[in-house]
Amino acid sequence: MIIKPGSSQAGREPGDSSEADSLARARLITRAPATLRLLGEQKAMGLAKSLDAPNLDLVEGLAHRFLIESASTPVVSELFGAIRSGLEGCEAYSGEVRAYFDALTWELVTFLEARHDLQRSGSLGYLRTFTGTPPGEAKLQSDYADWLRRGKLGGRIQVEVPNVATGRVDIQVGFGTVRFFLEVKRETSDSSRAALEASYLTQAAEYSGTNAQLGQLVVLDLTPKPDGVKHLSELAWVATHRPSGSAVDRFIVVGVVPGNRPTPRQYSV
Repeated sequence: MIIKPGSSQAGREPGDSSEADSLARARLITRAPATLRLLGEQKAMGLAKSLDAPNLDLVEGLAHRFLIESASTPVVSELFGAIRSGLEGCEAYSGEVRAYFDALTWELVTFLEARHDLQRSGSLGYLRTFTGTPPGEAKLQSDYADWLRRGKLGGRIQVEVPNVATGRVDIQVGFGTVRFFLEVKRETSDSSRAALEASYLTQAAEYSGTNAQLGQLVVLDLTPKPDGVKHLSELAWVATHRPSGSAVDRFIVVGVVPGNRPTPRQYSV
């Protein structure tokens, strides 16, 4: 078919699609991002059209596990290794506890990588630039908990767990008697390492007072980004906290999810 310059289809890009295809693509981004990444858009959309929601979720779980186990970029591997090195000083970081926490750390690093790349539509709309009221941290909490449920940690995840350090923790990951606690926050003014640790580290560390002194702090960065976003290697690190009079350090892996983020095209003037 020849498209004349004046026709309604002139200038259309190869990726343009009908409204039905747009909805199918949004469904994939929302419910099956690992499947989309693994198969590519055309094959993933063809598969998704033949599956109901429960079966698509099943396929997504398998795709997610495959990517976690076999697809690792050098940056992801280096970041994971740097975090592991930063945890070496933690007495509890050994044996089974080490294996359990490594699994959780890998999930965080790969989650940060995925959220750094995926388009901000569907349930990931909370990462778009915003006007007015900023999105709440509950969006990130739900997104991260859902990510954890899809991988090897499925069945170990609880949210809004009461009676932890006299409070309620955002996410708990349980391995029998070993439990790790994850605090989720949002930041709208200063997302530097020093500022995030000053604002949220004590709370994140407090939950590990009766278990392995290991945990995570995951922050939704809603600060303005007029000249781009930090590299993935800068978005996770190990922080330590020791309460006054204590002899035991708490080791918290901090992960930052960039939100309020323009697309690359929006930086062009």
